[in-house]
Amino acid sequence: MGAAREDARVRGAGRLMIPVLMTGAFLGSLSQNMLASALAAIIDEFGVSALVGQWLTTVYLLMVGVVSALTATLFQRVRTRRLLECSLALFAVGCLASIVAPSFWTLLVARAIQSDSPLRYFVSARKIGLRMAVPWTMPSSSFTSLISTS
Repeated sequence: MGAAREDARVRGAGRLMIPVLMTGAFLGSLSQNMLASALAAIIDEFGVSALVGQWLTTVYLLMVGVVSALTATLFQRVRTRRLLECSLALFAVGCLASIVAPSFWTLLVARAIQSDSPLRYFVSARKIGLRMAVPWTMPSSSFTSLISTS
């Protein structure tokens, strides 16, 4: 009886967490896409060349690659909630630092800090979704396709 109650609690909490995680992932993606529109203005504002200005996008994507490699290890060592709280805090610090950045290089570091969050939110939503889905209630081909696309 205790295991069934625990499973129901996990699924209930997961149903609440999925919209929160997807909102965080959306905001991170929005942050990346908005940069593409603002890149010309940022280049003019800070007086850097287009080649240097493009590093704002490149460093963001490079850091997403590094974070994706570390995420599996971090999920094994740190509780999911704590990891997501830290990711949200880093995203907020990166956003605030981006807003008040006095120089291009400060903005570049702020974008690197900001890139931590979106990928973790996508991965966490997938992890919680898989925990919520009870394998024996799903058709085997659906469960296999969920795992094979990981």
